[in-house]
Amino acid sequence: MFKVKIHPLFIALAAFGIITRTLGIYLICLLSALLHEYAHYRVALRYGYRLTTLQLMPYGAVLKGDDSMDGRAMVAIAVAGPAVNIAVCICLFAAWWLFPSIYPFTEDIAVVNLLLAAFNLLPAFPLDGSRLVMGLCRNKRRALTFLRLCGVLLALAMLALFVISAFGGLNLFYGIFSVLLMCGCIFDYDRCRYASACSGAAGVKSLDRGLCAVKVIAYGAMPLHRALARLSADRVTTFSVVDEHMNELFVVTEGELRKAAGEGSLKRTLVQVFGGKKPGSSNVQSSGDSY
Repeated sequence: MFKVKIHPLFIALAAFGIITRTLGIYLICLLSALLHEYAHYRVALRYGYRLTTLQLMPYGAVLKGDDSMDGRAMVAIAVAGPAVNIAVCICLFAAWWLFPSIYPFTEDIAVVNLLLAAFNLLPAFPLDGSRLVMGLCRNKRRALTFLRLCGVLLALAMLALFVISAFGGLNLFYGIFSVLLMCGCIFDYDRCRYASACSGAAGVKSLDRGLCAVKVIAYGAMPLHRALARLSADRVTTFSVVDEHMNELFVVTEGELRKAAGEGSLKRTLVQVFGGKKPGSSNVQSSGDSY
């Protein structure tokens, strides 16, 4: 079931807008952000992913889901939000040309949507630009580490601008976004690290064109992150773990691998995680695979 959550700071900032008589611009920002997230939502549904939570944040809205994404879907979903904001700007530009008198009443809407699109396309975690870059990169875990650093640097830059603004006209925008970006870099990193590592093994795979079944033979010393790198959205992969004499010790499915990746370090080896399984066993029913 789709849930809607309201962050306490969202209510606090709305109250601040009423007190300072800036509620109008805040509502424009909120509606633009909701439109932005709705575009993400529609494209995610088109690719077969389930989004479970809409959380209203001080800067807008955030959608959360429970499926990792392959590169193609990640790019399409990431681009959808900024693309809708840019489309709103284009429509307003055309409307101004036809009806110049509406410009004073719609200028703020165009500016907010343009800034929202441009800001989200920055290649800094956890913005949409970081998802776009990860979707285009083969090594998503390494890209995520770099994008997280960019996110931290951007947060520090906005914090510096907030401090500088205190000597003129205090700009709370810089301070709020600095804190939220830093929180995203800290608290969303582990979840996204897991999702990026599992991106090749999407929870829902399409059988429209058929899937190849691949069996990978590996030693038990293979770490989880290397096993995850062998997964792909266009095939079903199982791992036959063998000893030095090529005797099969146990079998690991994609679902079991994804589940293990979400429960601990990706540096653990297959034998450390699954060493207690019986030879030839693969707990497919409880692995969470769905096609």
